[in-house]
Amino acid sequence: MKKPHFIITGFEPFLQHERNPSAEVAHHTAALLQQRYDQKAEHHTLPVTYDIARDFTTKLGASSDHILVHIGLAASRTHISLERRAHNACGTTPDNDQKLPGDLWSAPHGGLQQDGPQTSDTQLDLESLKQELEDYPHITLPEVRITHDAGTYVCNAIYYHSLQHNKNSVFIHIPPMEPKQCMELSQALAHALHTLTLSQPPQSDHQ
Repeated sequence: MKKPHFIITGFEPFLQHERNPSAEVAHHTAALLQQRYDQKAEHHTLPVTYDIARDFTTKLGASSDHILVHIGLAASRTHISLERRAHNACGTTPDNDQKLPGDLWSAPHGGLQQDGPQTSDTQLDLESLKQELEDYPHITLPEVRITHDAGTYVCNAIYYHSLQHNKNSVFIHIPPMEPKQCMELSQALAHALHTLTLSQPPQSDHQ
């Protein structure tokens, strides 16, 4: 069986947040997948812009052989959110370039994609991913939840556009974390992703 290629992304700091732990988790998780589990993995720290959210997957040439794992900071949350769904929606907060989708391309007011589906769901097994995270030994993670609302900012935007190319995508929102917590989550996440691919190989989305 062909091994999947993990593409793991985090974000740079944004708005009032001077540090974004999602970039640390993405970096450590990719390194652990390579070193401990002999998995193909790469990480990217992305700018918090709608432009990269729309174009990242296309520029990468991502295919159904890839598993896309996007990680972002949800500063008001205390739990880890495995997001099942992205929405064709955009709020009113500009990105780090002070832009909204309508400023960059022909996006509907308050939306991301003209004539695009209102929602798009991952086909990855989030229940198993949640269980593997919760069962990882010797560390205590924040509560893990499966949620259905990735927000209306750049996190939701990159998830929505990624799912148009590849249903083997997931967005993970994390609460504020110190470096030690980032490493612990990375250990659990690398193990969970590796185990997930052994038990359920990614499905082709035929898109």
